[in-house]
Amino acid sequence: MDYLAIADLLFDTVEFADGSNSGINAGGPAAFAYSGIRLWTDNCMIVSNAGADYYEHFKNWIETNKIATKGIKVKSDFTNHFTLSYRSDGSYEYRYGLPGKFGTINFGYLRISIEDIVPFCDNIKGMYLEHPIEKEFFKQLIKLKKQKGFKLMWEIQRENYWNNPREVIEEILPNIDIFSINSREGRELLGSHNDEETIEILKSYPTPCFFRVGAKGSYMIMNGETHFVPSISLGKEEDPTGCGNSSTATALYAFCEGYSSAEIAVMCNITAAYNVRQYGLIPKFSDELRAEARSIFSEYCKKYV
Repeated sequence: MDYLAIADLLFDTVEFADGSNSGINAGGPAAFAYSGIRLWTDNCMIVSNAGADYYEHFKNWIETNKIATKGIKVKSDFTNHFTLSYRSDGSYEYRYGLPGKFGTINFGYLRISIEDIVPFCDNIKGMYLEHPIEKEFFKQLIKLKKQKGFKLMWEIQRENYWNNPREVIEEILPNIDIFSINSREGRELLGSHNDEETIEILKSYPTPCFFRVGAKGSYMIMNGETHFVPSISLGKEEDPTGCGNSSTATALYAFCEGYSSAEIAVMCNITAAYNVRQYGLIPKFSDELRAEARSIFSEYCKKYV
């Protein structure tokens, strides 16, 4: 196995501005990140903790795509549930659970640990990880990374325990190969006032960054260069949930495979375009879908690379 997607498995419900909702969808950053890698290669696996009820909602996706589940450990009765509420202006907020069930009780308990990761990281090329700003965890993970020789992509979780998150991020980053944040996280975690200021901060770091700016597109900041690629549309746009996770995991894949910074941004935006076409996860991976994605990649590289 070349790549690991490590984060939470969740159930997602999308609430729309008109009061309707999508029902319960299989999701969470681990599954969306897996999708972002699986679109380009079959050599990837999910590593996550979940509730005993996870298979009920993930079954069709797992069986259709022959997804290995040996990295998914059942540790509780219930899988955590996210509800994303979109406003008419396109902004959103999220909360944990639905009224009366699937609340926050398991979020800490189901958080991935170093012990969960160790059995799966021999001979891998890269690891995608969505995780909070946590020094002790990264101290252990960086030690493991040096022992095993894989590259590490850190998607920084917005929630944090620190009054000085930027200072702690800057302490961790020199030992990370590539990382990612979005516009809102740039303001909240780095203390910037706008995307332009965030970009200047990110350019000062030695670690490459995939900077996501929502519907506008994304920047790849690497080797002192900044490449912006606008969002790519494949003609059908239903739900943006998980686009950040899927595109960030694609950045890990492209980075490890030696693509240029501009090519990375193009590839990531193509993944997001596939992810946005349906509620929940990309339903079926195939050789035909991958060939289509790579053809689109070649066409957009002519424009942006």
